[in-house]
Amino acid sequence: MNTETFERLLKQAVPDGKTIREIRIRTEKPVMILLESGENLLFSDGTCGKTESYGKKKMGSLEIREDRSVVLADQELIRGILETCSRHSLYAYEREISQGFLTIRGGHRVGIAGKAVVEDGHVRTVRDLSSLNIRVAHEVKGCAKNVLPYLMDGETFLDTLLISPPGAGKTTLLNILAGIRLDYKGEITYFGQYSDKQKENSGDIKNRIGYTGPDKYYLPQWTVKDIEEISKLMFDDFSAEDFHRYCEELAIFSHGSIDMKKANSSFSDGMKMKLMLAGVMARKTDLLLLDEPASPLDPLMRDKLCQMIGEYIHEGNGKRSVFFSTHNISDMENITDYAIIMENGQIVEQGFVEDLKEKYILIKGDAADTEAAGKVLYSMTKNPYGFEGICLAENIDKLAGLNVTKEIPTLYQISVAVMKNNTKIVMR
Repeated sequence: MNTETFERLLKQAVPDGKTIREIRIRTEKPVMILLESGENLLFSDGTCGKTESYGKKKMGSLEIREDRSVVLADQELIRGILETCSRHSLYAYEREISQGFLTIRGGHRVGIAGKAVVEDGHVRTVRDLSSLNIRVAHEVKGCAKNVLPYLMDGETFLDTLLISPPGAGKTTLLNILAGIRLDYKGEITYFGQYSDKQKENSGDIKNRIGYTGPDKYYLPQWTVKDIEEISKLMFDDFSAEDFHRYCEELAIFSHGSIDMKKANSSFSDGMKMKLMLAGVMARKTDLLLLDEPASPLDPLMRDKLCQMIGEYIHEGNGKRSVFFSTHNISDMENITDYAIIMENGQIVEQGFVEDLKEKYILIKGDAADTEAAGKVLYSMTKNPYGFEGICLAENIDKLAGLNVTKEIPTLYQISVAVMKNNTKIVMR
């Protein structure tokens, strides 16, 4: 089955896509849709029905009525969906694929299963894909209320990294801070003195805040020249010189040639994101809000982006801050002062990165000590030769007598451990 047919059947079966929570696609198995009402099978006539009526306990030999047949997933469908999710550039998402998932526009998470290709003890990529598990993100109202107090140090926003599983409210929070979403409860104070109402009524305060996100804010017909001219009119702090410089640094145009007549619609998703980044960074904002800025970028451009953000902060002489969400945690770690890990709109861990690396310790050991260490470790990953996991520093003495090594964990390792302990994961 191709992706076009699958999309048509899915839209026909569930016209209100907002009710979809999860889509499970497994080779030679029925496509399953998790709705608010529970699990359903997708049928070839463009309908869906409860699994209980069709032999849920015998998935290998489902008894289906003669007038209906279930949609069985195949390799063509899995490959097509993955190509679409990666914007037809699997190379750009190589790291994410090696971790077993992709995060796509809107905060939706695509879990990937197949045969792991291992090099030097690390998963290089995944091939012979056997299943996809698509978790559909939904807004979490009120998620900002418990987070905002941790984003500022006095009157200054911290360079903060927001980490969470899909659906915890990252995009909603950033949209609220940027003023895109106004339907929220509670109050926001900007720069230690301005209320959210004052911000909305003041162009000066808005000029101090920049934002980029996965949605498209430049009209398709706008040329690069249009974007430059409109930005000049809208923002007092916009620098055309810096805009050109960032366009060149982000390799938006080849061979250093800037085609100012090129329309926004002619760019790829990755190029559109880079164009938005160039536009917002060309402003002298005090607070930069970035929602998954590295998602559509290849590894080289992600590294370049981190360098640019670091320079942007440095040029502000301590008066600029960046607040961003990303699933590329390892890429952004070196420019992050403060990290917040969220689950269902609640903070499950937060602190300065260096403090978190003192609170948690990475433990590695031999297979013989796996069981004993598992009673102490915060989280553990096993392999035939041994294990590694995260231990709270306060519990390190409980590992005495075991043959283990201690290392400083990365922020990515800490985040995975915390989310494993605070996210209910159902294995099917």
